[in-house]
Amino acid sequence: PAVRNIHDAMDIARSQQETPSGTLRINAFPTAAREILEPLLLQFLRRYPQVHVDLVTEGRIVDIVAEGFDLGLRSADLVPSDMIAIP
Repeated sequence: PAVRNIHDAMDIARSQQETPSGTLRINAFPTAAREILEPLLLQFLRRYPQVHVDLVTEGRIVDIVAEGFDLGLRSADLVPSDMIAIP
């Protein structure tokens, strides 16, 4: 029975990997959120209904790592030199 419980737990863990879930924290300038994210977010949330998006829009630069964000969206000239930026 103990081995069966382990196998069941592993199956549950695998199924959660196949379907994204949890909270995605995004920090973006208001214009970027409106012009870039708005058209994408509804599609994303329909495709992955178990994901909750926490979108914070503000006009100041924040340290997304220190403040617990998964993604920061801003113009390239405002990205700190030690951050990984993806166009």
